[in-house]
Amino acid sequence: MSNHNQIIDYTKLFQDVELATGAGQLKQNPAQLQQFLQGQQDKIYEDVIKQKDSTFQKAYGDLNLASQAHDAILLLDKRNQELAEIQTQIYNKQEKSANIVTDNKNLSGRKYEMNQWTVSNKNDTLFVFSSLFILLSILILLTALWHMRLISGSLCGSLAAPLIIIFILIIIYRANFTNIWRNNRYWNRRTFEGKYGKIPIPLCPNINDLSQEKDVLLNNITKNLNLVSLESDIKKDINNAELSVAQDIVKNVKDNNITQ
Repeated sequence: MSNHNQIIDYTKLFQDVELATGAGQLKQNPAQLQQFLQGQQDKIYEDVIKQKDSTFQKAYGDLNLASQAHDAILLLDKRNQELAEIQTQIYNKQEKSANIVTDNKNLSGRKYEMNQWTVSNKNDTLFVFSSLFILLSILILLTALWHMRLISGSLCGSLAAPLIIIFILIIIYRANFTNIWRNNRYWNRRTFEGKYGKIPIPLCPNINDLSQEKDVLLNNITKNLNLVSLESDIKKDINNAELSVAQDIVKNVKDNNITQ
């Protein structure tokens, strides 16, 4: 190991000697010294230019990468906006289609209700006119029989009067049921107009009462938890005291045995 250190020391010494010899020779020859200094200056200048050029190229490359990343982010944001607009258009289109289907369903249902009400009303009207036609036919027949002296006037009147009364009752019942009792929208439903009163609605408890009950319940729970924790602490203290007493007794017994 010492040999290597000596070799290193001798090498450093030789280099210092050569450096001193070269410096002395350059001092003796000013032209060669100027040429050496100029060469070193040019070398340093070239190294500095190369270092600055490499630094500039690196900074320029980083700037290009940052610019490309910024452009990519802008394009991504634009694409996201386009996708959001497309999604909004699709949603609006689907919503419009759903609204159209719902409106068509409601319209067809309401149209069916109107047609049912109109057709049923016409059927009732046809029934009234049919009853009127039957009544007139019977009255004409009774009148002809009365003119032909086949029945008496009292029998004709006794037969015609109930028929007329029944027809009048049919008209009154039909008019009242259609205008008053029947539902204006659904033909097969009746309108009771509050005849049986309103269904009583149970009163909901007050929110303040609920909050007070909640506070009371929480207070009871916390008190119970505190009592439980207190009991557990007391049990622990009792156990510790018993353990310490037992240890003292055992210690005293050992001491007595040792003294004896």
